[in-house]
Amino acid sequence: MSITLNDATKRTARPAGFTLIELLAVMLIIGILMTLVVGVVKKVTENAAIKETQTHMTVMMTAIKEYQQVQQANGYPQLTSGNWVSRLAAETESREIINSLPNNVWSPDRPTEFRDSWNNKIAYSPTGGLGGTPGLTSGGPDGDTSTTDDNVRYNDE
Repeated sequence: MSITLNDATKRTARPAGFTLIELLAVMLIIGILMTLVVGVVKKVTENAAIKETQTHMTVMMTAIKEYQQVQQANGYPQLTSGNWVSRLAAETESREIINSLPNNVWSPDRPTEFRDSWNNKIAYSPTGGLGGTPGLTSGGPDGDTSTTDDNVRYNDE
């Protein structure tokens, strides 16, 4: 007598689960998707930090212009005449403007410098902007103002 397996028995006799190749293919696809997501999130975060720094630099430049209006003959804060941030903070009108900046950018507890979104010091040039006007430069994520690839600049336009 011979025993034959019917179709239902044949299906249930197969081992359940995925093959190693199927698992590796799924892991590869998940890895590629995660790489794309991480790259996009990093770029979005960097762009947000750049925009935030540019916004803060606009406020700083407004304070510099206000300082220049009050000083008239003395013009923009000079690097040779003491710390330029302290000079802005000493003028009432300019201080009111820079007081609107968040504490991580400028604070009366740290009155001698402005910081960017990466916590790097912002460089100031009294004549480094367009047409010899003041300019502000952030070193960007690497903090290096000598490399221009990721610097954030504000030139008075």
